[in-house]
Amino acid sequence: EKEGKRISGLPETISADLMFFEKSGKIAHVGIYLGNNRIIHSSGKVRIDKVDEHGIFNEEVSGYTHRLASIKRI
Repeated sequence: EKEGKRISGLPETISADLMFFEKSGKIAHVGIYLGNNRIIHSSGKVRIDKVDEHGIFNEEVSGYTHRLASIKRI
């Protein structure tokens, strides 16, 4: 999470940017942005989910599973 260029927000995000997610104030998850508000990540299994400024939205549970902390370009 310390390397790369910090991206200010989702509108500036491009494919292959890394998205970091926090739990209890610490980075606990990372995924790769695919474009079109989609992210590939592994949470029990590799999956593609929707992502927005709040975090990862899992349609199977109809809720957010990870809270977005930062975005980096390597």
